[in-house]
Amino acid sequence: MKQIKIKPNLVDKNLLNPIKKIEVVVVNTTSNFNFYSNLIGIMVVIIFGMILYQRYINKEKIEIENQNRLINLHMYVNGK
Repeated sequence: MKQIKIKPNLVDKNLLNPIKKIEVVVVNTTSNFNFYSNLIGIMVVIIFGMILYQRYINKEKIEIENQNRLINLHMYVNGK
């Protein structure tokens, strides 16, 4: 009986061939979306800025109210 020596294929020959690059087509339809998203972002920043400013204005009033509550609670507890 005669032995046949077969060379094994360890590498796929198709992987060595260069792959054609696919051109990417850029569609410019997001310009309106970018404008609206920026507009919404600016509105959110303005609203939060107004809230923080209002808290800054009312800060002293809130501190005085808290001190009055503590004084009233202290007087109530010691009064009994």
